[in-house]
Amino acid sequence: MTPMVVMSGGGIKGAVAAGRYAKDHDLLLLHVNYGQASAAREISALESLVPTFPSAKLLRIALPHFIQLQRSPTEAAQPGTRGATGTPRREVASTVSPAVLRGLMPMVLSVGVQGALRAGSPAVAVGLLRTGDATHLGLAGLESATDQRREFLHAFNIMMETVLRPRTLVKLEAPLIDLTYAEVIQLAARFRVPLEKTWTCDGVGPQPCGQCEPCKARSRAFVEAALVDPAAAAPAQASAPSLLAANRAPFTPD
Repeated sequence: MTPMVVMSGGGIKGAVAAGRYAKDHDLLLLHVNYGQASAAREISALESLVPTFPSAKLLRIALPHFIQLQRSPTEAAQPGTRGATGTPRREVASTVSPAVLRGLMPMVLSVGVQGALRAGSPAVAVGLLRTGDATHLGLAGLESATDQRREFLHAFNIMMETVLRPRTLVKLEAPLIDLTYAEVIQLAARFRVPLEKTWTCDGVGPQPCGQCEPCKARSRAFVEAALVDPAAAAPAQASAPSLLAANRAPFTPD
């Protein structure tokens, strides 16, 4: 089968996007570590999701320069400086959120394109939704601008067509672009995606914090979908509608 690169941070959107292609492609789930505090927890989630999809593999890419860019210009220019006591300065793990990294999305997607070139994939899939995730993805200002999202995708594809010609072409696909977060959760039932294994929180775990914006957005989406989040459901909620019970009709990709 043709390989397909799917960008994923271990969350719902990446998992459902992977499910969209799993039937007809060998999946390469690509995780990019740009210094986010939740990176290790995201990778753990992806490792648990890989067996869900036939022929899926996990590719991990680290972008350590983002950690350097988060430091002050003086610190960045003097990585070997010492602290006030004369001891070497310790590197502190980053707690960066995608929301504060302006311009993050094109850089991460460019990494995805390189992964696709190496794997022979004709496309890179990203779990970009219709609304609600622009700021978290470093696309501040596009929270409710569906047309601008599409313009971003179109512009990125034009750029890739320009720089990769004439030998090859890798395009960016957003299979969830017409859906809301709640609709993606409902679609997960048709793909039998185990959402209890996904990780959305900006924290390090072992349990979601419930307070960061990704956690709140996930909670709102499950409420809108009229379903219980299997990653947060208590035993007393066992009688509430489950994901698999929500829609057992077979799903045929377009």
